Amino acid sequence: MQSRELYPLALASASVGVVTLQKSIRTPGIPSKLFSIMASGRPTIASVSRDSDAAQLVEAGGVGIWVPPERPDLFAEALLKLRADTSMRDEMGRKARRRAETEFSRESSVGQYERLFDDLTRYRYFAEWGQIGP
Repeated sequence: MQSRELYPLALASASVGVVTLQKSIRTPGIPSKLFSIMASGRPTIASVSRDSDAAQLVEAGGVGIWVPPERPDLFAEALLKLRADTSMRDEMGRKARRRAETEFSRESSVGQYERLFDDLTRYRYFAEWGQIGP
């Protein structure tokens, strides 16, 4: 495991980030290293369950390539594809960085929580006065 100081440098020195989970692991969460890879401006090869949030984030966001878990042949194919196509790799990396900054940064997360608490407070206020919503 890298030290906190060296971890960003290790990610930045790579051309591609990798997130893998065994086929039997189905989690609604997204592995935190995916956010770190995105913040480093690198594309991700995600070898995770098809119906996972991580697979959806990688594919829908255009920040990498999804491959089924436990398929080393498809994993190798994705890796070679990103190695050969530098413009695709760079574009995915730019999208990853942009998405990390706009949707998953500390500032963005705090803003999302503030909106949630404002909505809950507003709902409670109206519920106390016999109305269901604003």
